[in-house]
Amino acid sequence: MEKIILKLDEDNFPQLLSRYSLDAIKTMAINMALKQYSERPITAAMMYSCLATFESDLEEMFPTP
Repeated sequence: MEKIILKLDEDNFPQLLSRYSLDAIKTMAINMALKQYSERPITAAMMYSCLATFESDLEEMFPTP
């Protein structure tokens, strides 16, 4: 299995980066991808997709003024 390196920036993931450490975000991305895509090997694209959805959910819960 290839090693996946996630690169998150403040422009695309401000909510996640302000609330969680990079290690916690990576663990969450792995867990979400495993649940959503359990039939296939996990890829970086799958992990980014899960994190983008989570970021969107956080933005709805905690809108910036």
